[in-house]
Amino acid sequence: MLKAGEFRAILRRPLTASDPLFRVCARRATGGSRLGVTVSRKCAARAVDRNRIKRHVREAFRRLRPELDAGPGIEVIVIARPEARLAGAAELRQAVDGLLRRITQRMSNKTDTV
Repeated sequence: MLKAGEFRAILRRPLTASDPLFRVCARRATGGSRLGVTVSRKCAARAVDRNRIKRHVREAFRRLRPELDAGPGIEVIVIARPEARLAGAAELRQAVDGLLRRITQRMSNKTDTV
């Protein structure tokens, strides 16, 4: 997702999960699964650090995508927290993986559309 309107649509009424590294907002998608990533300058001042965090988030999403697309699909926004700048690659991917699994489990437990 790239457009501000797409982000606003998810943030209007999201299903959320968080940990010390990330906050995840999601909703069911009509099509396939989609990802939006936000890493602010407040979180990581250097562009190199922001890009590294985004790269690891996208990789974690890419690995989980077959599982996410098996259901109705999900639109996700991953918002990095300042602690993410200090985390290693494996820790970043593990955090995103855990949060996405938690969100999809909560969505499958809900009967109404989120």
